[in-house]
Amino acid sequence: MYLDARRCWTAPSLLAAQGGSTIPTHARKAGVQGRDVMFPWFWFWAPQVRLPFSGDVAQDIDPRLDGFFAGIKPEAGNARIEARAFEVASYGDQLGVITRLLIEMAERQPAKAQAASEPLRELRDIRDRIEVIKQEEYDRELAALQARMRQLENRRRRASS
Repeated sequence: MYLDARRCWTAPSLLAAQGGSTIPTHARKAGVQGRDVMFPWFWFWAPQVRLPFSGDVAQDIDPRLDGFFAGIKPEAGNARIEARAFEVASYGDQLGVITRLLIEMAERQPAKAQAASEPLRELRDIRDRIEVIKQEEYDRELAALQARMRQLENRRRRASS
């Protein structure tokens, strides 16, 4: 007969010193003899080792940026305010508005001043390169969705024929 070591583990010397049996009560009621009881003498030398992917796997798919905002130093700003501001507009949105504003203000200057402004050329170049990246990503996503739609239409045609 085998018993669960967690339920049977009692200190035999402690029970004997108190005048009791070295067999736990629930084991005695089950008719277990002293030789049948398992005392895990070396339980502290038998650690439980879990290799990667060997235990329960839980994944949180909600993107959490708490660690990002928690990294903001107190003298640099308030992390909670930054997180709430990020919910209103991402950093990219904020920079986009600032970039458009700066370019609009610079374009109100005389043409001679605009032509001489190296930072304005750099800002326009950065804005244009980012717009190309955005357009490429939108086109790639649209092509993937169109390909998926064609697959679904083909599957529907095969199923109906």
